[in-house]
Amino acid sequence: DTNQNELQCVDQDSGVLLWRQPNVTDANGPPLIEEGQAYVVGPPNSLSKVDLETGQVISRLECSQPLLSPPAALNDNARLLICCDQEFIYTLSKSPFECLAV
Repeated sequence: DTNQNELQCVDQDSGVLLWRQPNVTDANGPPLIEEGQAYVVGPPNSLSKVDLETGQVISRLECSQPLLSPPAALNDNARLLICCDQEFIYTLSKSPFECLAV
């Protein structure tokens, strides 16, 4: 929600607010929704992993470069890719949530 500057989850059918997460602000683009988790890019270079059921931030990665887009999931269901400034691409593992390669 850009008015409240927080991540919110609402019921798709009723529009009822399910939870708010004030620790995830200024999202840069839509989140990647994958296996009950939301991966949200925030300023200037953080990626938060949020549990969609509870709204709790499970983990957060800070990258050395500004992140340019939401992550993309690879077909192996274990890794993500995210593009960064200066022509870098990070390869991340989902569990544990960490950087594998640049």
